[in-house]
Order: sequence, then C-alpha cells, then structure tokens
Amino acid sequence: MTVMPQFMSRASHCCVSPQDLIPHPSVPLAAQLLWPMSVRRAVDCIERHIYEPLSIHRISEAACLSRFHMTRLFCATTGNTPMNYLRLRRIQQAKVMLRGGDRKISEIASDLCFFDQSHFVRIFRQVVGITPRSFAVAETSGMGARPFPTPTGFSEPLSQEFAKHIHFDRA
Repeated sequence: MTVMPQFMSRASHCCVSPQDLIPHPSVPLAAQLLWPMSVRRAVDCIERHIYEPLSIHRISEAACLSRFHMTRLFCATTGNTPMNYLRLRRIQQAKVMLRGGDRKISEIASDLCFFDQSHFVRIFRQVVGITPRSFAVAETSGMGARPFPTPTGFSEPLSQEFAKHIHFDRA
C-alpha cells in the first residue's frame, strides 16, 4: 500500500533531532530547549532560509502545523509573529552586513529578499529607528548606533530576558 511510505516520509520530515537544530545566538540554550518542538522547527526553517523568499505556508509546513495554529503558538512562545520574526532576523543580518562596510545597501536588500531598496530602508527604519546608511556611517565612524532611539511596536527577536517569559499551552 502507498499510504505507509507517504506517512513515513511526512513523519520523518516533522521529526527533528536536537543535533539538527541550528543554535540561535540571541537566545540562551536553556530557553531554546523549553520551546515546543514545532516552534523550534519554525525558527530553524527561518534561520535556514533567511536568504530565500519564505512564506508563512512554508514555515507552517516545516512546523507540521496549520498556519493559524503555528502563528498562535509562535506568538505565544516568542512574542512575535513568524513573519515579523523573519523580518527582524533579516534586519539583524543586515546590521551585520552593514558593519562590514563593503556592501551596497541595494545588494543587502536583494540578498535578504526585500522587494527593493526602498522596502528594505522602510523596514530597517521601523525596526532600528534610523536608515541603513545612517547606521553604517555610525558603525564605521565608531559612534555605534546605540544613541539613536528604537521605535516601539517591534521587539528584538528573543532577547536574553526571553527565558523568563516563556509560556505555552500544555495540553
């Protein structure tokens, strides 16, 4: 019968061993171990495909949950929607690239799958509070970007304080 091989293929896709998980430097390992497995799979999918176009459908498929349930569980665990988390991780990666100082903003925007440079600049300004160019100038001049205000409405993905606030349903 063909049902069993299809089931096994799908089941093996949904099972992730701890060795397969990508470590997330912004989160203490102890906090990561408390995440529901489906959230870990979703975050791993985001981390593995940060340089590729990624849809909520693909993330929820990696988490082996419906879009609705995965979004609800992801929000309850991390404090962000999956797509907002993806945007924040891409902005964090953009900050690393900008610190290098040798990349054009349009290249960074393209590499991180933003629609275009203006879309990237708009999201970067919403998250960081300044434009990518201002950030790069501040970083290369030794000023650092810390003096600039951070807008409200966005939280950095999974800060060190995250471990204190983890909660999820145990059903």
